[in-house]
Amino acid sequence: MMIELLDYGPGQPDGLIPGAGTLTKIIEAMGQEEASYITLQVFLTFAGAGGTTIDVYLQTSLDNGQSWWDVIHLGVLAATVEKAASIRKYIAQSAPARLAAVDGTLALDTVYDGFFGQTWRIKYVIVGTYAADNTFRTNIFVEKLRS
Repeated sequence: MMIELLDYGPGQPDGLIPGAGTLTKIIEAMGQEEASYITLQVFLTFAGAGGTTIDVYLQTSLDNGQSWWDVIHLGVLAATVEKAASIRKYIAQSAPARLAAVDGTLALDTVYDGFFGQTWRIKYVIVGTYAADNTFRTNIFVEKLRS
């Protein structure tokens, strides 16, 4: 199942790329209880003006949003790019699990595999102001267990 989260750009449903700042969006339709893996996909079409970076974090919560854990961090610079990364549910951790939640601090282009909470969100950290002719889109793909 694909969930289109945000689609910024001229004439797009979510309007132009917002100015610098941090935005979050709860993902309502994840169905994570049946999910076997989740893929985050980001696209930036850079028309050559404005902006510096957009960092995108897929985050999960074990306590209904009181604290957040980064599981994927993808960053895009001021260039046209498409990136994707996936996490899998049934992965044994090779090192001890994190002892505290990390919100927006996972290293760039990193995945923390096998960590699924009950609530999910996307966090965007936008640096700089992107010109009106740039476009940015994020999608989530959820693959459910097969019976």
